[in-house]
Amino acid sequence: MWHDNIYWTSGSLERGHFTSSFSGISDSYYNFSYISNENETFFNYSVETSFTKSPRLVIDYLGRLSDDRGILVDCNSRFSGSSKMERCMPAQLPECRSPDDVFYSHFTFMYSDGFKFSESENLTLMDCEAKCLNNCSCVAYASTIEDAQTGCEIWTSTPARFNGSSNSNARTIYFLNSAIANKEENRRANRWWRWLIMAVGAIIISLY
Repeated sequence: MWHDNIYWTSGSLERGHFTSSFSGISDSYYNFSYISNENETFFNYSVETSFTKSPRLVIDYLGRLSDDRGILVDCNSRFSGSSKMERCMPAQLPECRSPDDVFYSHFTFMYSDGFKFSESENLTLMDCEAKCLNNCSCVAYASTIEDAQTGCEIWTSTPARFNGSSNSNARTIYFLNSAIANKEENRRANRWWRWLIMAVGAIIISLY
């Protein structure tokens, strides 16, 4: 879970292994056990005895699960062209957002400041994305501390920007490509073409 919302599900646990088909945790590499009684509740894992090296499962601050072979679970959506892995749960979004919304990253520099959240909130990059998604006016977000990917700044209008790879203030900024906004633009464009066709048709008829 993340912020009280289900983030990812593993599938059923049967005889120490998960039944879901995604690679990594579902294979015979690990044995998992879940213990719950009146005194304690815990979940742990061990490695098959045939393996001489003991891997370590790690969940990082972005919610990604990985071991020595690489990332096993990553339900983040902000990277251009990436698709969510199997069993990632759909985000709880406000009506102004769509599951098809995508954030595209650009290493650039903003001419104007956005709204900066207090550093005392200890927001991660994923927290910042959630702040932007839940603000219907937000069109871009970024970490205020680039190297640590912490802190959060959001923009509610798209300010002028340029490719600031040589600028000391440049950083990775994530811009929203809104599926809802694109649909509305297409609807308006189609309406404009219909009126144009009707007008041209009326002119042609009047000539006869």
